[in-house]
Amino acid sequence: MRVKCLTYLVSADDTFRICLTYLVSADDTFRICLTYLVSADDTFRICLTYLVSADDTFRICLTYLVSADDTFRICLTYLVSADDTFRICLTYLVSADDTFRICLTYLFSADDTFRICLTYLVSTDDTFRIHWIFV
Repeated sequence: MRVKCLTYLVSADDTFRICLTYLVSADDTFRICLTYLVSADDTFRICLTYLVSADDTFRICLTYLVSADDTFRICLTYLVSADDTFRICLTYLVSADDTFRICLTYLFSADDTFRICLTYLVSTDDTFRIHWIFV
């Protein structure tokens, strides 16, 4: 793997910084894009990862947001086939002390003929679990 492009942007008043990294394998079989945004006072951080196969048969997007004091974390995964026949969204939220976890999965067809929603909440001591399914 080699680094193709690296961009670092910062505003004149240093209120934000943006880093963009683009990676591609030597045989060009896959590509990875990573965007990192952080405020100057480091009060928040956002990471965005985009992965696509060279033949564009699939795409995966991952967003990761974490507060500077690490009190919460949010992960969002989005997968879509190149012909847009299906889409999958996954949201994962966990507190920094890992006292709770919430998972949300949303699957729907491209023609919107069906939808499935799944919510999963579990305490770290596994004392309770909640499942919500919507079709």
